[in-house]
Amino acid sequence: MSHRNAEETVFTLLSNDRRREVVRAFRKLEPPVSVGELAEHVAAAENEKSVAAVTSEERRRVYTALQQRHLDQLADAGIVEYERDQLVPTERIDELEMHLEVVGGDNIGWAEYYLGLSLVMGAVILAAAAGIYPDVIPPMGWAIGVVAVFGFSAAVQLYSRTTNAVAVTETIQ
Repeated sequence: MSHRNAEETVFTLLSNDRRREVVRAFRKLEPPVSVGELAEHVAAAENEKSVAAVTSEERRRVYTALQQRHLDQLADAGIVEYERDQLVPTERIDELEMHLEVVGGDNIGWAEYYLGLSLVMGAVILAAAAGIYPDVIPPMGWAIGVVAVFGFSAAVQLYSRTTNAVAVTETIQ
């Protein structure tokens, strides 16, 4: 499998919330896992409630989606072995778990980071234009500083994305 195909596979598998929750559920569950048990854990995560509080309708919706689409995709990629109603994760699930840890669900996303950075830099520029900051730094200095901060941030994002994608796809190949 080429580097590009492996990368696309990782991104395709993790592009869906339910498949990400399946990967997370396997961290908690002892294999083999029934599709019903997995559906309960995914439904609980989706609805932000305990497994015991999941309704039969919530469980049924997830169960149907897992059986009709998601489990076959994970099995085709070699992430789980799926036979009848039983699932067993393969060693390859570690690769997706690693990517989930790197991407992280609780971390601030790059879009939010850049929005916040824009607000801060906008405030700095307005303060400089209003003369609140000392004249030690000329207006062009502030402009160069803003460009440098955004450029550095973009470089860090690019490096992070490239490094993480290479690490994950190298293990999949």
